[in-house]
Amino acid sequence: MKKTITNKRLDYIDWAKALSIFFIVIAHFLKEEHILRIMLYSFHVPIFFLISGILFKQNSFTKLFKRIIIPYIFYYLVSSILVIILDNKPVSILLDIFYFDGKLDLWNSVLWFLPCYYIVMNLMSILLRLFKDKIWVTLIVSIIISIFFFYNDTLRYFGLNKCILLYNYCCLGYLLKNVFTKVSLHKNNKTAIISFILFILTLIVYGTINQGNPISINGNDINNIIVYILFSAAECILFLLALSCTKENRLIKIISNNTLFIMCTHLFFRICLRKILNVSSLIYQLSGIFVFIFEILIVLCIAKCFKSNKINLKFLGLNIDKERDMAI
Repeated sequence: MKKTITNKRLDYIDWAKALSIFFIVIAHFLKEEHILRIMLYSFHVPIFFLISGILFKQNSFTKLFKRIIIPYIFYYLVSSILVIILDNKPVSILLDIFYFDGKLDLWNSVLWFLPCYYIVMNLMSILLRLFKDKIWVTLIVSIIISIFFFYNDTLRYFGLNKCILLYNYCCLGYLLKNVFTKVSLHKNNKTAIISFILFILTLIVYGTINQGNPISINGNDINNIIVYILFSAAECILFLLALSCTKENRLIKIISNNTLFIMCTHLFFRICLRKILNVSSLIYQLSGIFVFIFEILIVLCIAKCFKSNKINLKFLGLNIDKERDMAI
């Protein structure tokens, strides 16, 4: 399959990443049955894998390990120590870092994303070498496997059921790389507006269908998997098309470069609000917005302090003032 080659940074990708991490943060502070949370959960994780497919390039296992697994290990250890102290969890919880059971019995549960992302990226790399122009065959196979085995406990090890599901979006993004590159290079306001309207409509329809049913890939709870795949794929594509006319913005670029840091740290504020401050339910649900703003301020402060210093902060998931090297 012939792929468009361009060195131009795609502005809509930065906007998509920045908005998606915002959606992840605010959704984590809403009640499970809240309709807004259900709508956001329908696409805010798949979008990162779709973007990964669009941006995909062959990376060594070592580079991926340093970029993804090192921050995972760091934040898991810090989170485990806190949960052992605050919740009197047994020290054996440290062993869950291997993600063998495909779940994290941890307050910083969002960390599940990282080992799954690492597996999916390596899987994509291997399958591309094997199938090359016929990579679409693997998409069909993975969809079928997802439908039949997502709820099967035999595939939960190392989150393989989640990885198979999320591979679908990565592969789809790779196959649509040409489309999204051309859309970005030939911006069309009409396309963006229509896509935005359709995106909102699909969110409303999906939220209505699943009203009262918590949706969570991490919790292996996505109700009807066929409906989920169809709606989430459509929402991801429409979301990107709706952002196709966005322009470069320095703040958005900084947020986009540091989504990994924001993802791994925002739940630290949640444990503070729950365990230490004991805030009311209403304040707690609204606090996601303020947590996101605070996260941005932290990133900006770190960027300003370390901009001129050659200090590698990638073990924290930080990518200060550098070019984006992957989707997370």
